[in-house]
Amino acid sequence: RAVGATVDVYVQNIHKTRAMETAFETYHRQYPSEHVELHIFNLSHDRWLIIDEEVYHFGASIKDLGKKWFSVDRITEYTADELIARL
Repeated sequence: RAVGATVDVYVQNIHKTRAMETAFETYHRQYPSEHVELHIFNLSHDRWLIIDEEVYHFGASIKDLGKKWFSVDRITEYTADELIARL
């Protein structure tokens, strides 16, 4: 990613496990200049990915990628800022 780019990960409180916290701590030790911020967000269960201004929606959990049917849709109806404002 570009210098100065930020990464924010939003998860429901039930998914903030000790294993996830350990994974973030390990990542930060291995890549100290590439901070990733973990946030709790319980208002949505959907799976969104925002890269710059591109918005994607995953039809199933990422853990299910490669199992049966799986879809990823690029959302063009609104911008990343509009999606974030709605949430």
